[in-house]
Amino acid sequence: MPRRIIAEERKWLNSESARIVVFLVPFMYIGTAFLSVNYIGMSMSGFLKNQLMVHISFLTYQGDMGRYVQSQVYLKALAEECAAGAALYYEEEEFAEGRMVFDYEEGHKYVDYLLNKTTENMPLPKSSRITYTIHFEDDLQGYEEGLMEYEGTNQGHHWFGSDIASNPIM
Repeated sequence: MPRRIIAEERKWLNSESARIVVFLVPFMYIGTAFLSVNYIGMSMSGFLKNQLMVHISFLTYQGDMGRYVQSQVYLKALAEECAAGAALYYEEEEFAEGRMVFDYEEGHKYVDYLLNKTTENMPLPKSSRITYTIHFEDDLQGYEEGLMEYEGTNQGHHWFGSDIASNPIM
């Protein structure tokens, strides 16, 4: 079949679908109201109230849940970006001597900058304030209890770092 014929057939089917919706849905709604009032024993005002109130409550719930999820995703991404950006600032002299020590002041400045920059775009009310506590774990401050520092060699490979569990290779 030529493309023009296929396109015309699709237009005809689409217009037929629109006509079915326009002419059939109102009769179906009136039929549902008739069945509800006559066979279920519902009053017409009760039927209309249920039609409006249930939908409004559902829409409100969905809107609130969507806003909550959007806010949660935004705050998690912002926290991750703040942590990753603050970790990029380290003391070069200490690093040259083999120690990892963060530049705390620059890390705090970066987090403050990022929070100030993103407050216009956050999905929270404009009067909201984001507060934070930042905890650096490095060779100067120490590491959280439960973290195990290890250094060793295994099968010719050298590794060094921190891990929550012991080294699985050992």
